[in-house]
Amino acid sequence: MRLLLQVLVASFVVGVLLSWLDIDPVRLLSGAWNAVINAPEAVFGALAGLIPYILTGAVVVVPIVAISTVLKLMQRKNRRQIPPPPPQQP
Repeated sequence: MRLLLQVLVASFVVGVLLSWLDIDPVRLLSGAWNAVINAPEAVFGALAGLIPYILTGAVVVVPIVAISTVLKLMQRKNRRQIPPPPPQQP
């Protein structure tokens, strides 16, 4: 019952505020729906703008990562080939 009263009071306050600001609920819902419909287009548009930067950075980053990976693999291989020292006897 308390939650219902809180929702009613909050709805009244927001309704008065929206009315004072001359905001129509239908326009508000329509604008929110349009934002949801247009969101994928906006996201893909933003991602399309990032692609040139990603490709430009990849020209530098990919070779560095490849060289680093090869060097790490070579170090691991060298560690496996070196036999451990024999245990020392007192």
